[in-house]
Amino acid sequence: MKQLKNLSKVSIFPLLFLFILSCGKKTPDNPTTTPPPSGSDADLKSLPKDNGGVQTAVYLNSNIPYGYFVYTPSGYTSNQANYPLLIFLHGLGEVGNSMTNPGDLNRLLAHGPPELISKKQWSPRYPMIVVSPQTTVSDFDATKVNSFITYIVNHYHINTHRIYLTGLSLGGNGTYNYVYNYPDGYVAAAIPLSAAYDKQLDYTKFKDTPFWTFCGGSDSPLHALTLTTSLINQTSNAVKAKLTVYPGVGHDCWDITYTGSGMGSEDKNYDPFNMSIYDWMFQYSK
Repeated sequence: MKQLKNLSKVSIFPLLFLFILSCGKKTPDNPTTTPPPSGSDADLKSLPKDNGGVQTAVYLNSNIPYGYFVYTPSGYTSNQANYPLLIFLHGLGEVGNSMTNPGDLNRLLAHGPPELISKKQWSPRYPMIVVSPQTTVSDFDATKVNSFITYIVNHYHINTHRIYLTGLSLGGNGTYNYVYNYPDGYVAAAIPLSAAYDKQLDYTKFKDTPFWTFCGGSDSPLHALTLTTSLINQTSNAVKAKLTVYPGVGHDCWDITYTGSGMGSEDKNYDPFNMSIYDWMFQYSK
């Protein structure tokens, strides 16, 4: 793990496709970049400025693990550069099946990065591809998430050294669960929100992935997340896991986190919200 100082193909044979999806992080079809040198963000600075891209719906079908929205920055189609990837895992209220009801996919636009993109309020420091999968059940299975990321890596121009994972509530638990099951998988840094993760498992599996967790001070998962963060930090992790808490805030702490408007309102007894979560992600590569 490196910390910087600064910031559609369709398978012909369904069985072959399922075999490919079952594999781990192996051999993407598109060439990736070499790992960015320690202390350099040159790979990010070299990307074309994002002047407003396109968010596209991809409905669930038999060839993909999830239906999803994908945001590609402006200039993406004419530019062969590989982009950072942000995977956003939604909450329970956004569960749906766009194969049987295509309108279900629009539920993903209610919160988080896909909402900001739809409202033209998306402006991280550097351009990135944003993919928001929709689960049809009340769970984000780690194996399925890994297969989905593999699919995205094989179908878009992705810098595989800069893949980031975030999620709220149900998706926050899915974020923890993915890294636990794939500690050597794709993710370079993770931001779970309003999760209730306290599995008392082998926390050494988290030691190589930077975590920054957010939670409302009046939200029931706070105790579990405090314990989880403490147990992660008892391992020999290279980067200290962080927990930021908003006093008096309930379960919905995601709007003020993804927009950054919660900066300065956090509980001083926990980690400060002193930088954009996207800038924080960009510090890390894998």
